[in-house]
Amino acid sequence: MQVGELLTDQVHETLTLPGDCPVQAAIEKMATEAVEAVVVTAGDRPVGIFSGSELLKLFQADTPAVIQRAPLKEAMSDRFVLAGPEEEVRQVMGKMLNAEIRHLVVFAADAILGQIALCDIVKKMFEILDREIRHLNDYIADLHEAGTD
Repeated sequence: MQVGELLTDQVHETLTLPGDCPVQAAIEKMATEAVEAVVVTAGDRPVGIFSGSELLKLFQADTPAVIQRAPLKEAMSDRFVLAGPEEEVRQVMGKMLNAEIRHLVVFAADAILGQIALCDIVKKMFEILDREIRHLNDYIADLHEAGTD
C-alpha cells in the first residue's frame, strides 16, 4: 500500500501555518479546527511540526506571556517524516517508529498533500492484516474441504 492511498481515507484536515505565526494563534486555530498538529511552513515547503508535545516543552521552558508572542519557528520540532504519495506505507511507518515521530507529512511537487497521524497508519495496517488473515483462513478451509472430497 502506498502513502497516497491513505490520504483518500483521511478524515483529518491538514493545518499549515507559516513559521512566523504566533504560537498563541496556532493553538487557537488547532483548537478551532480540532487538529493534533500543525505543519509549519516556509513558503510552500514544510519545515517543521508543532503539536501538543512541542507546546508542553515550551511551557516547561517559558512563561505564558513569552509563549503568546513566540513564533512557531522557535517552538516547532524540525523532526518530522516527509513522504511522497508513492512511498510504501510499511517503510514510512518504520521510519516514524524508529524516530518516535507521530505525524507524517505527505509532500509532492512542491505542495503539501496532507498529514497522517501514526495511529491512523497503524489502524489501516491492522485492517489490511486482518483482511489478509481472514483470506488465508478461508483459503486453508477451502483446501481442507477439497482434500476431504
